[in-house]
Amino acid sequence: MYILLVSIIILNLIAYYIPKQLTRLEMYVTSLFAVYLACEVDVYLNLRHQLYGYFSPGPDYRTLLIFFGLYPAFNIIYLNLYPAQAKRWTKVLYILLMSVLSTALEWVYTQKYGFFYHNGWTLFYSLLAYPVLLLVLLLHCRLIRKFFHTRS
Repeated sequence: MYILLVSIIILNLIAYYIPKQLTRLEMYVTSLFAVYLACEVDVYLNLRHQLYGYFSPGPDYRTLLIFFGLYPAFNIIYLNLYPAQAKRWTKVLYILLMSVLSTALEWVYTQKYGFFYHNGWTLFYSLLAYPVLLLVLLLHCRLIRKFFHTRS
C-alpha cells in the first residue's frame, strides 16, 4: 500500500509540473473519461470475467486510489507529452513506448507489490490492449477539442 501512495504522489507531481498542451477543461474532461473507461473495462474483464483484479477478488475500496490517484495523473502526463506536431512514426513510437511503460509498471505492481493480480490475463494481453486504450484516450481528447472549439 505504501508504494501505491508513493506512486500516486510521484505521478501527480509529474502531472502538475510538466509543460501543458491541454487546457484545464481538456485535462478535467479527459481524466474523467479515463476513469470512466477504466471502470467500464474493469466491469467486464475484472468483475464479470474475473481475468484480473486489484488487491483481492471482488470490489475493494483501495481500488479507488488507483482509479482516482493513478489513472487521471497518467492521462494528464500521456496527453500533455504526446508529440502532436511530430511525424506519424514519432506518434506511433510514443504510443508504443507508453504501452511498454504501462505494461512494465503493471508487472512491477503485480510481481513486487501485489496490488494487482492476474487470473487468466497475461502481460501479453496488456501489451496488446494498452495501445488501443491509449489511442482511445487520444481520440477522445481530439473530440473534446473539437467540441469546445479550442486548440486544433
